Amino acid sequence: MASVALEIEEPQSIDLELEKEGARRSPAGNQSEGNSTLNVRAVGFIASPGRVRELTECIRGSLTGLLKKVDGFAGTIILQTHEEMRSLLVLTYWETEHQAKANRWEDFSVTQDLVTPYIDARTRVQTYQAMDACQSGPSLERCHPHQS
Repeated sequence: MASVALEIEEPQSIDLELEKEGARRSPAGNQSEGNSTLNVRAVGFIASPGRVRELTECIRGSLTGLLKKVDGFAGTIILQTHEEMRSLLVLTYWETEHQAKANRWEDFSVTQDLVTPYIDARTRVQTYQAMDACQSGPSLERCHPHQS
C-alpha cells in the first residue's frame, strides 16, 4: 500500500516569507472604519483549462488568508468574465495608495507557489482608487430610486 505524506507549511514560516517579500503584517487586523475611499490592486490571471474553480478557491482561501496578515489589506473580490470563463481579475483592496502599490502580492514566491498550478498566465497589474458612488451626495437618489 502506498502512503502519501503531506507537508503543511507552518504559519510562522508564511509570516517570515511575507516579511522577506516586503509585506508588512498587522496583528490588530486590517479594518478601515469610516473610509469611503479604498485603493485597489488589480491582477489578471488566465486559468489553465479546467482549473478555474481550483484557482478561484485558492484565491478565496489560501491567498486571501495570507493577505489578511498584511498591513492595510481590506478585502478581495474576484471578477470572472461572462465571455471568457478562464479570465479572472483579482481585486485586492488596501487602505492607502502606498499599500496598494507597494504590496506586490502577485510577485511573492508564496503566491506564485499557490497559483502557478492553476494558471496559464498572469496578464496585467494596475492600481486604482475606488469610491462607492452610492454612498453620499446627489447620486444617492439615482442609486436607490425606490427608497424614500
